[in-house]
Amino acid sequence: MVSVAEGIDMAQQMGRQMFAYQGMQAEQSLGYLRDKVYRGQEGQVLKRLNPGGKCYGYLNKPIEDPSRNMKYGRPAVLGVRLEIIEEQALVILRIFRMWADGLGYASITKCFNREGLPGPTGGPWSRYSSQAMLRNERYHGVHVWGRTKKCKNPETGKKVCKAVPESEWRRVEVPEWRIMPEELWRAVEERRERVNASGVHRLGGMLRSERSRTYLFSGILSCGKCGGSMVICAGGGKRGYVKYGCHTHKQSGVCDNKLMIRQDRLEEQLLGAIEQRMLNAATLDAVVKRCEEEIRERLAKLIWNARERQ
Repeated sequence: MVSVAEGIDMAQQMGRQMFAYQGMQAEQSLGYLRDKVYRGQEGQVLKRLNPGGKCYGYLNKPIEDPSRNMKYGRPAVLGVRLEIIEEQALVILRIFRMWADGLGYASITKCFNREGLPGPTGGPWSRYSSQAMLRNERYHGVHVWGRTKKCKNPETGKKVCKAVPESEWRRVEVPEWRIMPEELWRAVEERRERVNASGVHRLGGMLRSERSRTYLFSGILSCGKCGGSMVICAGGGKRGYVKYGCHTHKQSGVCDNKLMIRQDRLEEQLLGAIEQRMLNAATLDAVVKRCEEEIRERLAKLIWNARERQ
């Protein structure tokens, strides 16, 4: 291997050592760059500016520096401030009032989708969007920053998000961001505290521990109308029948497929069909024949590669 930028050739006497040294320097530089970016974002937060991406209800307004130009002649950006979008602010107020009046996430989502109101991404609303908005302190005029951090998994090498202790969060009050009146914010918080204190965490009549179970056909069933996932939508009632249903219909109301089927009946039908179609002589013969063909092709490639190396 030859490095063009550094002019290092691994065939040379000290080539491998120089490659290792350059790798250490590159890793150290990345660490310094990460810390500088973090400090820069923290400085923007303390200046009551937005160091992140878009947020529903606000418009990102760049603060340009006319004395400096960046690439392609564009003015340098000193920071990004948020401006309230009045139309979206009215939707946010409506979500908070509906929750304070006793409606749940799914009811709010279905109501907006029936009205054809576009969601934060431009598509239909989901219960997770309204749930996240009700917990977003930015609408209360408080910027909470530094709740998570990205780090690399040493086994997979992929970046993962990890939670940061609350004592290390940055909380900065930004009154000009406030959309929610104090009374309405407190009403929503009080209801959330009551729900959490009651210990009732249900979805479709099922306890959270029951929903977290992995069933036989979890993740491989889809709705025939909308293509959404088929998940456990009901169960835990008087009879205790667990039922599969369309997740899109249950949570957002976009799909009109309201049919559900009991878990035991679904598994009985699917397993019976699999056994009938797969465990027969003709299918088994075809599988064995296909395996033989794959093995022959693989052996032929191995023999050919061995001859080429010779």
